[in-house]
Parts: sequence; C-alpha cells; structure tokens
Amino acid sequence: MPLNELEATFYSVHPHRIKIYLLYTAFLFNVYVIRSQRLQDILWEWLRTELFYIAGACQHSGNCCRYLMLYNKGKALNHPELFQKAAQEKPYYSRFIPQMTTSGGIDHFQCNCLSAENKCTDYKNRPRLCQQYPIGNFLKGGDLHGDCGYTVRLRENIPIFHNRTVLALLVQTARLQGWQL
Repeated sequence: MPLNELEATFYSVHPHRIKIYLLYTAFLFNVYVIRSQRLQDILWEWLRTELFYIAGACQHSGNCCRYLMLYNKGKALNHPELFQKAAQEKPYYSRFIPQMTTSGGIDHFQCNCLSAENKCTDYKNRPRLCQQYPIGNFLKGGDLHGDCGYTVRLRENIPIFHNRTVLALLVQTARLQGWQL
C-alpha cells in the first residue's frame, strides 16, 4: 500500500495529463532557453513520475541489496576515497560493502544486513534508500534489479507531444523577452 503521494503516483496506471504537459513544457523551456543541467535533472525526475509507473511486488531475490550503487549529493560513490568521505557524513553507509573493479574503483555495493533468506536483518532501521526501493532507484536513473518482481511501465493514455509546435512557442516567447538563443 502506498505510504505517501510520491509512492501513490508511482503505483498508479493513470497519468495526470495536465501535469505532463506543464512539466514537458518546462523541461523543453529549460533545454532550449535556460540550459540548466540541474533544473533539467529535476524536471526530468518529475516528468518520469508522470510518464511511468512501477508494477509488481517484492520477490525477495535480494538483488536490490547485493547490487546497489550509493550516491552522495547526486554523485555515484565509485571510488574508495569518495565512499570513505561519505561514510563519515552518513554513518549508516558502513553497512554497505564496496565491491571493487579490477582497476580499483567501486563497481557496486552489497549490504551486510542481508540474510541467507534474502531478508533484512535490520529492517526497522534500514536507510531511506532501502525504504524507497524501487522508486528511489528508478528516479536516480538506475535499473530495477532482475528477478526483483518490480517492473517499470509506461502509463496508459499519455498525451502525444508535438515538439515543433511547443518549441516554436518557446522560441517565440524567448525572442519577445529579448533573450539570446
């Protein structure tokens, strides 16, 4: 059962069409006028919540705990020194064991709280990133792990976007404002 509005949005098949149009317009306006990568990332995250939903249920494969990537301030912790620094800021990161590449980088992490039965041995105290799986993983751009039981699906009846029309209106608006393109 969904716990909050974000989760309710992710488990619903039906889109909010007006939200999609507004977010898409804002996204395109940013891409072609403002050109802020940070804003683009935020808008894309919001747009994704409207275009896709997550179906299924946990199958207790344990893959979400065996093959995860940790992030700090939006950046993957793919080097040991980045992980050590982040673990000082976030002590709960100590539960995650880095799985190294042959070149000395971090390929992924494995949680040391996963039992042989693929259950969390510290479920009540699990970090937010664990609580938010699969939604958090999907929003970070990650794939859902095979055999986890969840799948990402495109919502039904999403609007058809006419990019040329929207872009022409955005360019016209920008020129009326005197912005250089």
